[in-house]
Amino acid sequence: MPQQDTVDRASTPVMDVATLERVLTKVVERGWTTERVARDLAIPRIDVVDALAEVGNLHDARHLREALADTRAGRDPREAVTPRFGTVATSQLRAHPSNVRDDLGDLSELAASMSAQGVLHRLLIADRGRGVFVVLDGHRRLAAARLVGISEVPYELGDERSLTAKMLASAMHKNLTPLEQGHAFARFTAKGIPVDQIAAATGYTPRTIRDRLSLLDLPADAQQLVREGTLSTKDATGLARQVRTTRTGTARPRGPKRPAHFTGSHPLAVDVRALCKHRDTRVTVGGTGCGQCWERLIAATAVADYRESHP
Repeated sequence: MPQQDTVDRASTPVMDVATLERVLTKVVERGWTTERVARDLAIPRIDVVDALAEVGNLHDARHLREALADTRAGRDPREAVTPRFGTVATSQLRAHPSNVRDDLGDLSELAASMSAQGVLHRLLIADRGRGVFVVLDGHRRLAAARLVGISEVPYELGDERSLTAKMLASAMHKNLTPLEQGHAFARFTAKGIPVDQIAAATGYTPRTIRDRLSLLDLPADAQQLVREGTLSTKDATGLARQVRTTRTGTARPRGPKRPAHFTGSHPLAVDVRALCKHRDTRVTVGGTGCGQCWERLIAATAVADYRESHP
């Protein structure tokens, strides 16, 4: 359990556990408003609001359901509420799946600073219950702290809205690769955030954001070329536009879909047959090679075609 170093609420609960259970039942199971609950139980509405705040996030249904289960089991959920600020064991922290960084980079300088001065800046974390917390912001600090054997780090408790704000800030980070930026922007659009709003929040132009998003349409092999620096961002963006408007990522125009397109008569069939060494272990396409080898060769051909037409 994290250790509290800042108390931001009264130490005495506003109501007993039995009353809290009645409040939670009406809010969680009946969907009542705090005003209706207060009127029904003949208690001040501010007490209802404060009581719900004591058990966690007022707008987090999961926390409220867990608090109701605790009260029905005879436990006081307020005793287990995570303080907003404090320290937490590094063993309780997990990386958030939406962390936009593929590579945390060189941690040696940061680790050396922590070894001498400790962790100076709080990590932003979210409570996932059962003693597990996910890092919303501070993945490099956590990794560096673990490198030098620091067992506890300072934290600030946040939520998904905090994560969105931090992801927007991270998307502005100049050290992110174009593909990492693309993945970050894609998470915002998946949340329903329009490109224009992302642009206003990050400082990038809408065109740049769309270009970064387009990189995610590239085949896996072409994306790897971008990561390695073999394919420039400019060339990759141009290739991505072709991928969206052609069948295979080449300069050939889109035609009507035909069955059995990847057969022995395909222009790349001979090269695929020579390249593929997996016909005995993978499903072959068109009797020439596996799907992975087709994709690899198509991507390589598309890159070559684009470079030839854009010297």
